[in-house]
Amino acid sequence: MPTTTRLALRRSLAKRLGSTTVERTAWTTTTNITTNTSVISTELTDAGYNNDDYFIGWYILFLGTNNAAKVRRITDYTASSGTLTVSGTALASESGVTDFELHRYDPNRMMNIINEQSRTVFPLLHQPVVQRLYYAGSHQTRFPLPSTLIGRPESVWVGDQVLQVNDDDDNIIDNGNFETGSGAAFTGWTAASLTLAEESYSSIPHNYAVLRQQRSVQATVAASTVGTLLNTVSNPTNYDGMFINFSVWVYSTTASRITAQIIVDSSTASSSTHNGSGWEQLFVQTNIPKSISSALKVGLSVSSGVTMSFYVDEARAGAGPASWSGDDGYTGYTRIEGWRYEEGGTENTGSTSPAHAVILTRPVQVNTPIKIVGMQFLSQLSTESGTMEISEPQTELLYAYSAVELLQEMQATSTSASGNQWVERELIKWMRMRSDYKKQYSMLDGRSPNRNRPPDWTD
Repeated sequence: MPTTTRLALRRSLAKRLGSTTVERTAWTTTTNITTNTSVISTELTDAGYNNDDYFIGWYILFLGTNNAAKVRRITDYTASSGTLTVSGTALASESGVTDFELHRYDPNRMMNIINEQSRTVFPLLHQPVVQRLYYAGSHQTRFPLPSTLIGRPESVWVGDQVLQVNDDDDNIIDNGNFETGSGAAFTGWTAASLTLAEESYSSIPHNYAVLRQQRSVQATVAASTVGTLLNTVSNPTNYDGMFINFSVWVYSTTASRITAQIIVDSSTASSSTHNGSGWEQLFVQTNIPKSISSALKVGLSVSSGVTMSFYVDEARAGAGPASWSGDDGYTGYTRIEGWRYEEGGTENTGSTSPAHAVILTRPVQVNTPIKIVGMQFLSQLSTESGTMEISEPQTELLYAYSAVELLQEMQATSTSASGNQWVERELIKWMRMRSDYKKQYSMLDGRSPNRNRPPDWTD
């Protein structure tokens, strides 16, 4: 999925607003910063900023090591030496040159507005949610939805019986179905800071904690402990320069702590966290750009928190394809038309408020996977390297919404008649642009809250 960093979003919005320097988005100090309030860059003088006091009232955002992310107001500018004087206490000294940005508007407020407007513009801008959430139980028709999925899902799908991993010749790990071993020992798997136990299948009543065949793993992690369950791939150098895919089914009622992992030597790739709504397939992919020097491992990790237990079954790793049939998209799934959306229910999935849910008109076959397709908010950004899940042309719509919000705030606080006239002209321009971008992107994306909306059973 294309993404854009916080740094790029801020600079692009500032450029479109005309609120940063024209020549460049960042400058560099030519004298190392010391413990005072002076910032010296002859680059400013060389670029033609030859008028004293020109930058008074502007904001400076530091990108350096010891002053990184600090924002100060500029109180003086001496053009002959390129010296900016900033408000506040003394800056931290820097041992080398430091990059900085200059803005007419507070860059922190600009980023806050971008975060806020990324939600205002929902659902036109969103992250798609495609999750295999559940294995259907006997007579089950109600499926609580994860809190990350916002509003009504776009569609619901039921899968064919999944391939049993012991029948999969392309699985490069041993004992992916956890059927081999004795008691709490599972051949090929190594647990660290996890207590393992065998979970055995029973049919009357059906043991929902065993996904396939006769056994699954019950794993327990103690409080304030990080645990792992890993399988080491044999002959890892056979897969140099290849994609590695790993999927595993996990049953948990605790959200945001369990991830699937691929470990190549000392580098780790992780899936998104388990949503805490029962059986969910976690999936992660990485590529091996060079020779493996140590080991290739796959498995899962549990972050620190309260004591918790969960179940693991049907692990599969493969090498070569960029993605797997059945692990991505709708391959092997049939769309369900008979369902309705419930905004809040009487069941509680461990949170303090009832879960929203999908309710089917009739049960599906026991132990078939249910896939939910919907939308969630774009990520909120708090670091320079953080990324939001959009790129051109979607970013133009976000910039337009953000510009309108910023200009409306300026209009509400401005005390200058001439300043108010300028803000009003800019606000009208950006409101028109926002409307145009919204129409253009709606046609380009073809998406609305009701796109592909499956009918309720009463429709």
